[in-house]
Amino acid sequence: MKAGRPSGRTKERVKEVKGTLDEEKRLNTRLPKSEYRAIQRYAFEREMTVSDVVKIAVHEYMKRNPLD
Repeated sequence: MKAGRPSGRTKERVKEVKGTLDEEKRLNTRLPKSEYRAIQRYAFEREMTVSDVVKIAVHEYMKRNPLD
């Protein structure tokens, strides 16, 4: 693996967001340091960004737990 910030342009990531053209808004939240580091490690191992991991996780959670 190369050092530096991952591009987040894996094939899986491209498939996940293909067709998504919504304007993006910034979201800030607090997590325990151990959870944040786990997300960082998960993202790094999959050549994704932390932001990509969080976006996908929120999307999947909302899909599985609709308001209706």
